[in-house]
Amino acid sequence: GARHSAHVTDKISSPPEYASHYVEKLLYMPDAFFVNDHRQTYPELQEDVRVEGEEKASRLAFGGLDPSIPFLFGAFNQLYKVEPEIWDTWMDAMRAAPHSHLWMIR
Repeated sequence: GARHSAHVTDKISSPPEYASHYVEKLLYMPDAFFVNDHRQTYPELQEDVRVEGEEKASRLAFGGLDPSIPFLFGAFNQLYKVEPEIWDTWMDAMRAAPHSHLWMIR
């Protein structure tokens, strides 16, 4: 897996006291709020379950990124929301980060 992995988030949707639930390092954006937190999107995840040991290691290894990929962008909105202007913005960001990848849901 990638040696340097981070999740860009805010302190509302990813409270610091739950950092141990993440494999990735949490990078908090100041003055930002992700309006669709996991409590709304995934209510079944309300249970406090910690991922440690072998399971955590296997999650890091599963689908790991090639270490030569310097940056991974993620856009997990509904595809109908990705209008040409938004797509152009993503392409500008990727041009500014050579060899980066963009993950989207379908």
